[in-house]
Order: sequence, then C-alpha cells, then structure tokens
Amino acid sequence: MAEKANITSSMLSQLENGKANPSVETLRKIASALDVPMFVFFAENDRVPHRVIRKGEHKKITFSPERQVEYTMLSPSSNTEIEMAIMDIYPSQNSVTKPMSHIGEEVAHVLAGKVELLLGADTFLLEEGDSVHIPSGINHKWTNVGETMVRVIFAITPPTF
Repeated sequence: MAEKANITSSMLSQLENGKANPSVETLRKIASALDVPMFVFFAENDRVPHRVIRKGEHKKITFSPERQVEYTMLSPSSNTEIEMAIMDIYPSQNSVTKPMSHIGEEVAHVLAGKVELLLGADTFLLEEGDSVHIPSGINHKWTNVGETMVRVIFAITPPTF
C-alpha cells in the first residue's frame, strides 16, 4: 500500500497507529492508491442516502496547525457523481504545500477575498465574482494573497476530495 501511495511504509504505519497526522498531499496519495475520494476518510457511514443537509450540520475538514484551511462539505452524501464544497483560506495561507492534481474536473467560484491560483504553468489572480475551470490531472494550488479570509465554492466531478 505504501508503495502504491508513494509514501514510506514507516509513514503509513504511523498513520495507521495514530502516531502521525497526514498532510493533505498524503491523504490524496492514499485516496488515489485506494481509488476512493479523499472525503471517505472523514465521512460517517452513508448507508442511507441523504438528500438534505440542514444549516449547521455540514461536515467540516480543517487542516492546521500546518495550514489554516477549512473545507465545508456541501454534498449531502459522498455517494454521488458530483461533490460541492466551500474552501476557506486564512490570510497568507495556501491550500496545499506544493501544487497537486486529482482525477476529475473542477469548477470554482470566488465568493470572497483575493486568491492566487497556480494552475499548471500559469498563475491567475482571482477576486470575488471570478470563476475558473480546472481540468482533470492539472497541478494546482490556491494562495490567499489578501488580508482577509478567502472563500471559494467549488464542484468536482467525479468526487475526489
């Protein structure tokens, strides 16, 4: 498994035994090796398909202290063909340490703030009201370059988060 995920067997053992906390990059590698969306690591058992999530009941994924980034999962279930989420990035923080790619295309819309998007070899400065399409398999990284919280809503198909 460690080889397939391109991580050390020592790291995998530490994760399995609760002695280390994985980075976003490590979670994506493991999810890819298992051929499952990353969200399944955080999801509760979805035996009954949910159709509605009430205010205050959305699942949140927070990555800190290494980075101050929080994802709010908007999709009622992880068993769908598309997933939606909101990403909040604190000032001077970024979504990942180094640009990452994933299977599935993504459409994102900036709800608040000013964010730099490294997309392949290109860099875009996006502000409130701007949208972007991120093709499948393209490395990307979001960086909050403003002094206020950045909020981005995005949809991914198929679900890979």
